[in-house]
Amino acid sequence: MKQTFKLLCVLVGALFQEAFCQAQFFTGGTFNSPKGMGLAADFSFRGEGDFSSAGIWLDARDFFGEGDSDIGIKGSFIHNFTIFTATGPQNSLTVYAGPGISMGYVYDIEKDRGVMGALCADVGVRVSLANPLAVSLGFSADLGLHASKENDGTILSLYKEGLIHSYYPELRFMYNFSERPRGNSYAGDNRKVTFAFEWGFYYDIYGNYHYNYISPTGPVDVTGKSKGFYSNWFLESGVGYDIVDNLNVSIRGGVSREKNARNSFPLKMRLTGLTNEKAGHRFLAYAEAGPVFYEDLKTGMTARTGGGLRLNLYRSVSLDILAACRMTLTHPGFFDEHSGAIVPAETMHANDEVHLAVSFGTALNF
Repeated sequence: MKQTFKLLCVLVGALFQEAFCQAQFFTGGTFNSPKGMGLAADFSFRGEGDFSSAGIWLDARDFFGEGDSDIGIKGSFIHNFTIFTATGPQNSLTVYAGPGISMGYVYDIEKDRGVMGALCADVGVRVSLANPLAVSLGFSADLGLHASKENDGTILSLYKEGLIHSYYPELRFMYNFSERPRGNSYAGDNRKVTFAFEWGFYYDIYGNYHYNYISPTGPVDVTGKSKGFYSNWFLESGVGYDIVDNLNVSIRGGVSREKNARNSFPLKMRLTGLTNEKAGHRFLAYAEAGPVFYEDLKTGMTARTGGGLRLNLYRSVSLDILAACRMTLTHPGFFDEHSGAIVPAETMHANDEVHLAVSFGTALNF
């Protein structure tokens, strides 16, 4: 399976490289959907009319329902035909649809993770603004096969996920790299209040735990490591202040779904540094830390550091494409393996759990 996974990554990368290298019209940005989150691009060799779409994203199985699932990887390539176009003085609206192919290493309904390949089709609407921003909302369906290893060997079946969840919307924020930005430079001064709304996924990749408590049978010491690749969504908002043009301090809060299907509520302070503007975009780096609160009144600490690309959209509105690494320290309740009851806090000598995760997100700033 590992070799198959690597082969799929190579094939998707080669597909993207071949498609983009000679494109005259090119937009790139983020893919946001209950299906998963990743990167997407639209391009055309003629620069107008019909266009091709390609995307690659980390596939999250029913994370809205369970909030605790392994993930896979999936990619698609679709050629879209323009059905209807309305053009104004500065903006345009395009309705499109087209066929394509998709492939990945994903879960399916009632099936373990495995290889899938399918014919796919999409339909959607794209709005291109006067600045280089393009926003599209669409839907896609996959008709294909899924092969996974089960107890009875390799099982080949219809890829049900691609049909049943075809109603999940796909929202894409795209930046037109073939168009020079017009009138969207940084509009702030040296003292500016800012607002942000951020969403995305955490991918929990490593965990370590230590429990030491008094059991009815005597002292118990439990340590271990949890490895896997789990997806958890998060939503955050914040208010900040520009100390100078290139440095912002903000307070952020929100909600996230943790690996064990608990809701958590982080409250963090973030420091963000940006480069000088160049052709409508800026690079950024940030670091944040603060407490995290859980539904069962437990508390912990969380810290995250990362960076990304800030795209100026319209005047003081910008879009961030972000990637980061997160560490969380918690003190969760622990069940006694003998009595099945939650161990009282006064009998605990150690109750620590540390998780490392990578995160990918999108943020709107005002």
